[in-house]
Amino acid sequence: IVVTEEEVEFEIRRKAAIGGEAVESLAVVLADTCGLLASVEGIANHPGFILHDSPREADLGSALYHRFISFMLSGHSALGGDEEAPFQYIMTTTTPPPPECEGVIRVHLSDDDDNNLLFKRRLGATSPLLPESS
Repeated sequence: IVVTEEEVEFEIRRKAAIGGEAVESLAVVLADTCGLLASVEGIANHPGFILHDSPREADLGSALYHRFISFMLSGHSALGGDEEAPFQYIMTTTTPPPPECEGVIRVHLSDDDDNNLLFKRRLGATSPLLPESS
């Protein structure tokens, strides 16, 4: 972790900083997760909610993607599961999750049909939500 007056930067290092999209994506995902887990341990403040928007397998690599999801699932189970876990983790992804996630996926969204969209309709400039003022 590198902290300056302007930013907090997370790097994965092995004697020197390692670069590339996969490593940068992983660094962000792990930094978020560390903040969450530090809060669970009582040593940091965190809202207990993370939404990762599509840290895809293509960005992280198949092995890292599956290991990270499995790690989050095991942490969720170890900390009380559906009824007691002190955090909520949401990941949007276009890559199927590992088999052990069967039963914990709450909603499967897709843009192939309006019924599979989050709000059951396409949002955008097609129709105004508020009437135009005159």
